[in-house]
Amino acid sequence: METCLRQIHLRMTPARGLTEWPSNPHRKEWLAVPELRSGNDAYRFLLEVTTGLCSAIPGETNVFGQFKKAWLNFRCTGEAVEVAHLAPTIHRLIDDTKTIRQEHLEGIGGCSYGSLARKLIAPRPGDKILFVGAGDLARSMLPLFRSHSLGIWHYRDIEVPNSLIERVFLPDQGQGAASWADHVILTTPADNHNDANWQDWLSATRARTVVHLGHRRAQGGVLKRNWGNALAYYDLADMLALRREQDDHRSEQLMLARAACRQRAAAFAMSDQLAARKNATAARPIVPRSTHDASLALA
Repeated sequence: METCLRQIHLRMTPARGLTEWPSNPHRKEWLAVPELRSGNDAYRFLLEVTTGLCSAIPGETNVFGQFKKAWLNFRCTGEAVEVAHLAPTIHRLIDDTKTIRQEHLEGIGGCSYGSLARKLIAPRPGDKILFVGAGDLARSMLPLFRSHSLGIWHYRDIEVPNSLIERVFLPDQGQGAASWADHVILTTPADNHNDANWQDWLSATRARTVVHLGHRRAQGGVLKRNWGNALAYYDLADMLALRREQDDHRSEQLMLARAACRQRAAAFAMSDQLAARKNATAARPIVPRSTHDASLALA
């Protein structure tokens, strides 16, 4: 398995493990001096990799897909004996990864403006979301709302900034834009004239939520009022508070996930030890060597 961060090679070895990895495995050169792990430590590290805990963005899911793709490729190209030796451990690793992600890492989410705004307004399927402003901030948020109807209004004429946009409202169509939207996200700087216009346009509309990312309550000015019939108004202070809350929750989830990796690695080691003892005391006919006669090793 090779990612942008590391190469990982796995094999089953004699239970005593390896002191030096065979040279040039699978005809690939090492990017650096390999770090060797075996048994419990190897399994724990693999779990932390496949659950995304070792990634630059802890908890991401792409690396798990890369791992499964690497295993599928090895099943198709590797020798049958090697595949058979690794299969029970890999299958257990995949199951443990899914369990840890389901129990501790689901909904870990991101901290972009778009993801935070989506959590604040919690749009329902079919809701119409209007972005006020067409700058970089608005453009970066659009993909997070791709499953909804999107519109945009700007203080001057613009070209359609993104294929996700269904409606582009002209500068003199502010009232129509406000009437069209279920949720309004202002990505423009705090401006008394622009904010007053939008308060007027929203005064007779059905918009349920308003998010103003150009304003923060601590700065004074716009308060949580005069935004028409909106059930809720949020500004940058609310978004930062949500980010702090989410960061705290994420830290707790990651801590629990790492603890779960250690626990499942210990269970993996215990099951191997029990199987090895059973094999040592039982009279067996001559059969192909069990995977329990070997230890997981990786570099």
